[in-house]
Amino acid sequence: MQITDAIKHMCEKSGKGVVGASQALGKSRMYLSALISRGSYPRTDTLAQIAQACGYKLVLEGNGEKIEIDPEPFTNQVVVEYGFTSIERPGD
Repeated sequence: MQITDAIKHMCEKSGKGVVGASQALGKSRMYLSALISRGSYPRTDTLAQIAQACGYKLVLEGNGEKIEIDPEPFTNQVVVEYGFTSIERPGD
């Protein structure tokens, strides 16, 4: 799924639509609509914030682990899960 398609999907599934999700981010009503129509790819922290506004998490999976990207701009923490255990370590 392309990033813009994922953003549209999250907005629709959240019940907010792109306008409501834009407002939840503290942006103009047309913020996400413009991003989607231009086919722009947001920065990772912005994508994590969009996901959070829609009730989702941005998670990277691979090599048997899951890494959740924290949408908060001043939090420098990465959570790595191994099976049933979670290990928290400071981000780089």
